[in-house]
This record gives sequence, C-alpha cells and structure tokens, in this order.
Amino acid sequence: MPRIPVHAVDSAPAPGGETPRRREKRFGRVLNIHGGMAHSPVVLATYAAMSTATAEHGTFDARTREAIAPAVGAVDACAYCQSAHTVSARAAGFTEEQAVAIRPGERGDDPKLDALVQVAREVTGEVGEASDAVWDEAAARAGRTPS
Repeated sequence: MPRIPVHAVDSAPAPGGETPRRREKRFGRVLNIHGGMAHSPVVLATYAAMSTATAEHGTFDARTREAIAPAVGAVDACAYCQSAHTVSARAAGFTEEQAVAIRPGERGDDPKLDALVQVAREVTGEVGEASDAVWDEAAARAGRTPS
C-alpha cells in the first residue's frame, strides 16, 4: 500500500484540483508523479511552475531537455524517471532505441548533444562536479573556450 496517495483529478484535495486537471489535459492523464504530488497542492503547483518556467525561459529545447533527463535518471538509478523521460524523449523526436541508448550515456549522431549529456551525467553523479575533459569537450562543441 502506498504511503503517499496517488490522486486522480477527482480525488485531489480541493485547493490543488486545478493543477492535476491541467496536467491531465497536457499528458492525457494524471501521471503518477503528478498524482503523488497532488496530496500537497503547494508541491504540485511549485513543480508545475518550475516546469513552465523551464520551458518558457530555459535555453535548451525540448529535445535537449529530454536527452538530459533519462541520462540523469539513469545516474540516479530512478527507474520511473528513465521510463517517463524515455516516453518524453520519443515525443521530442528520438527513436525508442536512441532514447534508451541515452540512459547509459551511449553516444549518438549529435556530438554537441552527446557532450552536454556527458556533462549532465557527471554533474549528477559527482554532486555538481565534472571532469576537465568532459567539461572542455562540451565547451568546445558549444563553440566556447574550454576552461
């Protein structure tokens, strides 16, 4: 039995009901992660606001964000994140094979994206640190001067 309830639109606490409704409209259903957050309207509203701010003001396009997410999920050993973001990666234009290959850090056909994903993997696994080699490759691929 789950310790934290996973709410649907009709079972979410009243103050947070609108956010699950918007998430359901966007994704076709309330995803488990959103349903789990719905027990605390402030948590779900904060998550939704951060997602919106990232999409509106972030510098990475959806394809880049969805390459980073399953790689980070793999480093963190989060099966749910890997699964959910593999689906999102497919929606962002990756094949299923590409989306699955991103998880362990296999390189694809986009050297700039591959280098960025490697930085994300190292920063996740090393608590904010990336090796000079990985950082410098990403900087060079992005057209910036390495450190």
